[in-house]
Amino acid sequence: MLNKQVVLYIFMYIFEPLIMKRTNNLNVILSQMLSMCPLVFALLIVIACSNEKKKNKEEPPLPPEKKVRAIIYQDVLPIEDFNDERVTKDKFYSGTKSLYMPPAMEFSSGFKHTIGKIENFKSIDSLEISLMNYSIQKLKGIKVVFTIDDEKGKNLIWNGNLIENKTTGTWEKFKQGFKLDPSMIQANYIINIYVWNEGKEELWIDDFEITMFGRILPQAKIVSLNSNLYYDFEQIDDLQRAEKLGESIARSGKMTCNLSDGSEYGIGVKRSFKDFGDQKIKKLSASVWVYPTEKNHDLVLTFSSVNKKNGELNFWHGKSTLNGEFPLNQWTILNSAIDLPVEKYNLEDEVEVGIWNKGKTSILCDDLHIVYGAPPEKRSKSNEVEVDKTSINSSVNVSLVYNYLNFDQTKINGLNQIEPQSVLVNGCFYKPNEGLESILQINKFSASMWWYHQKNKHFEKIWETNDKNNFLLIPNNFVATGDFDGDNIADLLQVNKTDFSWKLYHFESKEWTLKMTGTQAFPEKWLHHLNQISVSSQMNSKHKSVLLQVIKHEIQVLQLENGQWVSSSFGTNKNGFIFKENDLFMDWNNKTFLKLNTQWRFDLKQVQINKDDVAIKCNFDFQKDEKGSNPKYYEQTKILSGNFLSVKSKQLLVCYFNCLNNNFTGNNCNGIENNDDFPNGISFYY
Repeated sequence: MLNKQVVLYIFMYIFEPLIMKRTNNLNVILSQMLSMCPLVFALLIVIACSNEKKKNKEEPPLPPEKKVRAIIYQDVLPIEDFNDERVTKDKFYSGTKSLYMPPAMEFSSGFKHTIGKIENFKSIDSLEISLMNYSIQKLKGIKVVFTIDDEKGKNLIWNGNLIENKTTGTWEKFKQGFKLDPSMIQANYIINIYVWNEGKEELWIDDFEITMFGRILPQAKIVSLNSNLYYDFEQIDDLQRAEKLGESIARSGKMTCNLSDGSEYGIGVKRSFKDFGDQKIKKLSASVWVYPTEKNHDLVLTFSSVNKKNGELNFWHGKSTLNGEFPLNQWTILNSAIDLPVEKYNLEDEVEVGIWNKGKTSILCDDLHIVYGAPPEKRSKSNEVEVDKTSINSSVNVSLVYNYLNFDQTKINGLNQIEPQSVLVNGCFYKPNEGLESILQINKFSASMWWYHQKNKHFEKIWETNDKNNFLLIPNNFVATGDFDGDNIADLLQVNKTDFSWKLYHFESKEWTLKMTGTQAFPEKWLHHLNQISVSSQMNSKHKSVLLQVIKHEIQVLQLENGQWVSSSFGTNKNGFIFKENDLFMDWNNKTFLKLNTQWRFDLKQVQINKDDVAIKCNFDFQKDEKGSNPKYYEQTKILSGNFLSVKSKQLLVCYFNCLNNNFTGNNCNGIENNDDFPNGISFYY
């Protein structure tokens, strides 16, 4: 390849004789220069080709990186560190203290942050506030408030949301998300967050937290990047005092930290701060599940650190079960968190998370989760961690092996008018579909049925109505689909939530016809708004569809017999596993179920249910779709299990989307947000 120096030498070689002759005969000079033009022209072509080859050999420019959604900042109010009239030890949700607001106290302690002091603050676009609250009266005038003021103290934003307790005398969670105007995220502006006792009522507050979200480049440094460690106690790696592990009543697996003999100290985990990078972490949180079998228990989840050079205590922090809501013979989670005093420890020091049985009572512990940093509520694609299916690294302990559901690359057209409050059910309604299930979608003002066309590889609409008098569009109704009367024909069950009357419908010739009207009311307790109702055909030997629901940790079964609904139940606590009222069950392959805990952001397990036993097969996760998205990280997910593509095995139809109002739990979602970083989608998984 020619370089500039070589080209210069060639030109000098060509033109130097002319220059050196210094002839005054202009015709001679021009004649000689013209005779050399072909050579010069050829030289220029060689140079051009050389440059082109060099250009072609260069690496193509990398596409610009897209920003991804992540936690920018998170803070926890250090209630345990307060030692004045703001706190009380009379009541608490976790630890030993809570904020107490008597009627005379108008404002609580809270958060005050200058926006410019938050790293990557320009990326912040939303805020989430959460806290636990307790009151002995029905609350009417207490609000959680967040404000933004300018540098002169002028208020620019004021937003207050009522704390509404559904019951009295119990701890309840308040959680609210807010979208922030980018023009309000200025370096010298100040965010304030507190509780305003406008109604002069009495309130206890605990676990007061704030989280700020935004979009950043994947490689950007975030203060919330963390290291998550899970210990299910099936392995002893990294565990201090592992001799306390033994087979007993376990929440998962077979092993627990067994302190049933009243031992004072349980397992612990000790790590060096430098394991988490060259910057000091500012937060530490952990949770452990406890199973007390004696009264007056006092088990403490502790955080401690000792100076490696002089042996002095850097810090000690503990949260106890004492006087908390930890019923006997039942698994309950104990949470703890601390803002670390970064000025007191060095990167060479170690931090230990441990279990201290201060009360020396009989108690069991299981499933320890530690977060060195800030726990993410919503993970972005940039910090998603894949788990090896074949071997689990014991130093990154997880309670169960993960199985990954494969993504079906089939393009799914149609069925795209999903709304946050859409009802989706499925069944073998359409006979030409040869045993494959169709999907019934019920929106507020319309209802439609879809089936998947195998040859055309997309959904096609079978039926639709916009008639507000249609039985499917009448408000305050519950619907479910299945073969409830055992005649091998798919039924649609409709229950009126006002008078609990019910009807069965059948889909024939692309129309709905009334099949049966109930003579006795549907059981009212089954329609409690906090409970999930599932449909299964695997609980009946004849594959007749039944309804399932969890009530007081037992699975209740409701089936139609001779035109009446008959209920039965059976216990499932033989192995210490407890179902939750938020659990949703779906029939799956090989006589197993998928259990989705709808209270968590996403917790999907494959379980096998027998009369007196429950076996958990594995956790389920998704392979990313073709756009690189994982459905479990979205704010709202709708899942249907059915024979959509094959009659031999079931698949999952998964609808996933984000909410306009940034309510990160997915509840009360008032619309769907569209963005390129987390595109909404509808996909098959199997």
